[in-house]
Amino acid sequence: MTATSSGAANSVRFQANGTAGLSTAGNLEVRLYGWGAGNTFGHTHLTAADVDLRFSTLVGTSLDPAGRLDIAGDFYHLLGANLEIGFSGLDNSDLNKLQFDYLDIRGDVDLSGDLTLNRLGSYLIHEGEMFTFLHGNSVTGTFENVFVNGADGWLANLNYSSSSVAVQFTAIPEPNSCILVLISFGAILRRLRRQSR
Repeated sequence: MTATSSGAANSVRFQANGTAGLSTAGNLEVRLYGWGAGNTFGHTHLTAADVDLRFSTLVGTSLDPAGRLDIAGDFYHLLGANLEIGFSGLDNSDLNKLQFDYLDIRGDVDLSGDLTLNRLGSYLIHEGEMFTFLHGNSVTGTFENVFVNGADGWLANLNYSSSSVAVQFTAIPEPNSCILVLISFGAILRRLRRQSR
């Protein structure tokens, strides 16, 4: 990463931009070193530090939280990137046995990339089921495209609020049942016509 600084004598602002993708499965730690300090044991002259982090997905790649992902900062889901959410149930009360992936953003969320929902294992979806998979201080934008894997016969409807995104499943009617409804409706109309004559 490269860093630049600017500011008055008593206030310095550092802005770091990664020149290559940084991926981690653990915690990301940000350290501030003082002027003239060659290591963490040098003289650091900071009276206060406010760190504002921004995270964004990488275009052409997928972010798969594989459980719960907590981000202390803003989150930008860029157009051309993909967020993958797996689910094998709706109960996330036991943090050691999460049944769906969840993003907890303690900042603002801006959405514009794709979303892929993956049904895992033998979980059976039921009509009207809903789970919230993303929460932030504020949520703006929407997912560009939504893909669903392993849930044939189900439609995923996204519910956006000012601070979260949830998915609710609706059964896609079978073509045969639609035909039966149309035939029944036609028979009722025919009967009403005969009665009106």
